[in-house]
Amino acid sequence: MRRARRLTILVVTLLVLAAAIAAVAVADHRHKNARMGPASVGSWYCQHRGQRCHEPQAENIEGAWQERERVYRVGFWAVSLGGIGALALRVRSRGT
Repeated sequence: MRRARRLTILVVTLLVLAAAIAAVAVADHRHKNARMGPASVGSWYCQHRGQRCHEPQAENIEGAWQERERVYRVGFWAVSLGGIGALALRVRSRGT
């Protein structure tokens, strides 16, 4: 009985953590999109006129996002699969 309770807590914790990772990723992506407009303009001026090169550049913002996105995806799937595995153990322990 005690093991089942611990597994239940583990399942809920891991699934809440997966949801939190997804929420942070969505918020981060929206923030990146909001920064891309002005950065694209700055990138154009930098590339074509040699001006505004000190401003954030679209390529750098996108590259940084892609690195963070990889971390979000790996973290989300690792935690989700852990939660699913713990749920399977919980269901299995309930039957015995």
